[in-house]
Amino acid sequence: IGEDGIAESSSQDRTDVFIWQNATLVRRIPGQFTRTWVFSVAEMKGVVASVQWSGSTIVQTAEGLTIDEKPPGSDIRQWVLHGIDGNKAERIYVPKGEITERGDVTWSSGAITIREWTLSAYVDENGVVARRFLLDDDLAL
Repeated sequence: IGEDGIAESSSQDRTDVFIWQNATLVRRIPGQFTRTWVFSVAEMKGVVASVQWSGSTIVQTAEGLTIDEKPPGSDIRQWVLHGIDGNKAERIYVPKGEITERGDVTWSSGAITIREWTLSAYVDENGVVARRFLLDDDLAL
């Protein structure tokens, strides 16, 4: 994960329902919901290559990897995001997630190559988009 960390976003549409007389709002019905995380990866390993170039043919060779690049396909998999703040940590398990956006990649001889990804969560069979673990002695039993 890059030095900027992980940016988490959620969004939910709402449909407003108004009483006919007085045009008064009586309810906001929840609609479409999305949860995403944006982060950067700086390390190139086989699993990173399989996510960056999902759907492509990747072969390990004596020199490294050879990639016959194809347009990205759907690649839904489990994810674990982990952040540390002093002696506290937060771990997020995403049972069904997919990289839905890949940012620009800059090649430079003076800096490491960074790949920015947007991870989108999908609901699992229990309706869960993520399970969050707050690892903090102050919150423990």
